[in-house]
Order: sequence, then structure tokens, then C-alpha cells
Amino acid sequence: ETPSGEEGGATDITVCLDWTPNTNHTGIYVALAEGYFAEEGLTAEFQTIRGSDATAPVLSGDAQFTLKGIETALMVNEGGQGCKVVLSTTQKYPYQLIGATEEYSTLESLEGGLLAGGQSTNSGPYSFAQACINYAGLEGKVEISTMASSGYAAAIANGELQGAISTNPWSAKQLTDAGGVVIVDGTDDGVIEDIIGSASYELFTVITSDALIESDPELVQSAVNAMAKAIQWMQTATPEEIA
Repeated sequence: ETPSGEEGGATDITVCLDWTPNTNHTGIYVALAEGYFAEEGLTAEFQTIRGSDATAPVLSGDAQFTLKGIETALMVNEGGQGCKVVLSTTQKYPYQLIGATEEYSTLESLEGGLLAGGQSTNSGPYSFAQACINYAGLEGKVEISTMASSGYAAAIANGELQGAISTNPWSAKQLTDAGGVVIVDGTDDGVIEDIIGSASYELFTVITSDALIESDPELVQSAVNAMAKAIQWMQTATPEEIA
């Protein structure tokens, strides 16, 4: 058997994920399960990075790709570290800004309050929270905190939060069932376009470093081919076939 990476063998790649594996990563799992990585001469390994930024191994060269929101690439490049988005795996993300109670039913009512914006400052939910606050002219007047969504309900019950960003329908249902009010519905194309200037807001994108693109563009293209084939296959497959 030819060792991986040698002539005639497969090339190993590592894809870093910043969450426990979940349905948001379906496209890359399909690329593996359907053999699209193998077709491109690649052996893919997925690593979940807990407690730190999944982008860091890509920028250091210890991994080749990461799945992150579109805002991550903007932040990385703004910080002077070169990276590129090479594939968008999902075009929409169902963000909603939800007020804790009827008392907090508008953006203006959040002034002086605390808004939960996801687990980290370079996350999509946090960026969405900032965009909503800036849109309302409340920059610096609403504090945005980092908090896992599992802690939202308790923090609202204790009066610690005046609002939170839900990142999926289940989270939104839990908050609204508990008396929360949807202030900004990011699933509405018109609403999201008003706030960020675009009707689409990518949930996950595949990001790689400028250094890898320069040193091994063929590898980058092969990985993109594999994942793009998987996404195309999913567009006509049934949920049962995907599962």
C-alpha cells in the first residue's frame, strides 16, 4: 500500500470544525461518504477544535481548511492574515434577534441592556448582533456578550439578558415559547438586506490560507471539487438518501 502523500497514493487533508459535528457540516460528510474526496485523490480527516478558534490551525499550516461563517474571513484579512473563501456550503442562516419579553420588542428598547451574541466574538451570531445594533444607531449603547445558547433561557429568567441571537429554529422556538419576542427576523430576505446590504448571509464557508493557495493550488482545487460535487448531489437527493 502506497503511503499517503506519496506518488500514487492519496494526499491527506485536515478540515477543522469549531462545533461538535452536526447537520451544518453535511456537505463535507457527504463528500467523504460518497467517495468524492477519494475521486480527487484526497483522504480527508475532520477535527473538532474546542475551546479555541478553528481558523488558527489553517493559518499556522497544521490544517488545510476550516468551515466558518463569512465574517471570519473578513476579520482574518482585516487583521493582516491572508485567507480566502473557496466555497460557500450554505447561502442562508436563520439568525433571529429575540427580545427577552414584551418589554423588549424593538431594537431601541434594548438600549442600556445586554444582548447575547453567541459563543465567541468572531462568530456569525456575534457579528449579526453587532449589525443589528449598528443598524439601529445603538453602537456603544447595547452591550453584546458571549454566551452559549444553552445558557440563554436561565440568563433571561434571571433578568441578566434583555435579548439574544437565536441561530436555529429550535432555539428560536424555545425563546419565544418562554415569552420572547422576535425583533429582527434574519430569515426574511428584505429584513436581512436592509441590515447587512445582502439578502444572503452564508452559514458556513470553506476557508483556506493564502499560503496554501500559493504553494498547492491543485490540492485546494481538488478539495473544492469534492465538496462542490457533494453539494450538487444533495440538491437532488432525498433527506433519507442523505441520512
